[in-house]
Amino acid sequence: MMRLRFCRRHQAVFRRLTYGLMGLAALSASRKGLAEPVIMGLGDLPGGGFNSFAAGISADGSTVVGQSGTEAFRWTAATGMLGLGDLPGGAFDSIAVGASADGEVIVGQGRSTQGFEAFRWTAATGLVGLGDLAGGSFGSAAYAVSADGSVLVGLSISGPNRTEAFRWTAATGMVALGDLSGGDDDSAAYGVSGNGEVICGTAAGPTGLELFRWTAQTGMVGLGDLPGGEQYAVGFDLSTEGDVIVGVGYSSNFEAFRWTASTGMVGLGGLDPGFLESWAWATSGDGTIVVGRSRLSGNAAAFIWDAENGMRELRHVLINDYGVDLTGWTLYEAIGISDDGRVITGTGRNPSGQTEAWIAVIPEPSSFLLVTIAAMCVARRRGRTVNSERV
Repeated sequence: MMRLRFCRRHQAVFRRLTYGLMGLAALSASRKGLAEPVIMGLGDLPGGGFNSFAAGISADGSTVVGQSGTEAFRWTAATGMLGLGDLPGGAFDSIAVGASADGEVIVGQGRSTQGFEAFRWTAATGLVGLGDLAGGSFGSAAYAVSADGSVLVGLSISGPNRTEAFRWTAATGMVALGDLSGGDDDSAAYGVSGNGEVICGTAAGPTGLELFRWTAQTGMVGLGDLPGGEQYAVGFDLSTEGDVIVGVGYSSNFEAFRWTASTGMVGLGGLDPGFLESWAWATSGDGTIVVGRSRLSGNAAAFIWDAENGMRELRHVLINDYGVDLTGWTLYEAIGISDDGRVITGTGRNPSGQTEAWIAVIPEPSSFLLVTIAAMCVARRRGRTVNSERV
């Protein structure tokens, strides 16, 4: 797992993101009868105890990225789970967090001779370290990438007790985005629009952590927090156009939010009426569907939200709306969603009690790609034997 040293205010955000990158397994089909509903884990990399954690998904829904053991992985229905290795030098420890729209460019963090370092991966280049910002000790991480794979965003240590959001391109290298006026020198970028021109994240304002939205024209603009409670807001993902941001703020407790320029920051509530706690990790391309994690009866549960239905437990939606058999599965959280809102990946426990990355697919009648994924995963499931001794 990633362990950069941040100022105390930022450590909580980083821990939530890092340990939120976990997974289980699910593959579902449409009520319209194109494929039999399926549940399937994405497996794990060989060696060590069984575990895999999903961290993100490509916009077209074809590629899931994350970590198994201490190695970054890339998963497709055609290849299964493939390890991406690590940067040379240092202890072996890598994680893949984001993918380009077609899944051909992967970003994340590895461990080089200098320390934890942001990377960019392609099949042609393998993992390539991106360095860090000048100042302070060495450390960086990449969290998101534009649709064409040319723009990366993340954070880097840029001074004593300072972390700073960055934007990277091959032409400019790693460029610091600064911070909000009046606060500590502390910021992090977690999401980027499809064209790479809009970035979201969190930055320290005068009274605490604040959601920000950045463009080259406006610079970093603070967007506040939910009303009530301490100042705390983090943007984790944006719509393709960058006009919708989702993340977590603090009202009476941690609460998922959805932001637009017209509505401002709107809390999405929680699954448990007696105890509010929810985190929005990702949104569909048009910003109308949000997925994440909420507290339910004392446990974490994956949720899906839209304006018509509000926040619902993803497990119930898959079972009741699509007839998916989830016997033995516990869905802890949903961490990523495709642009069309029909492919979701997330976190949970499989029927053997192991942590495993999952993917849920709800194909449309005309969607050849999603039906292909479902069919290939059914074939892989039928040909796969589970070793119950792996823990």
